[in-house]
Amino acid sequence: MAINRRCGNPFTCLMMAMAAHWMLGRRHIASRLVLGTRLVPKTPTDADPVLSAHAWVTVGGHVVLGQHDEAFTPITCFVHASPESPLRHGQDR
Repeated sequence: MAINRRCGNPFTCLMMAMAAHWMLGRRHIASRLVLGTRLVPKTPTDADPVLSAHAWVTVGGHVVLGQHDEAFTPITCFVHASPESPLRHGQDR
């Protein structure tokens, strides 16, 4: 995250989440790449909200990349399960 800020934020949350998810998978660490959306008003008085999207990575139910304060509704996720992980056997947490 610090490198992204120093470079002028050229990387999106999706780019960073995909890279982190791939790196965790290479290390056999079970993780999830989650994609979510939410509706955000353009202005406080505007009735027409804008769709906002976000990507984040979780390990063991904890967000490890892409922390967010707002409530995003997960629409899909991609799972890397380690050989020892209960995620491999369908025991989602």
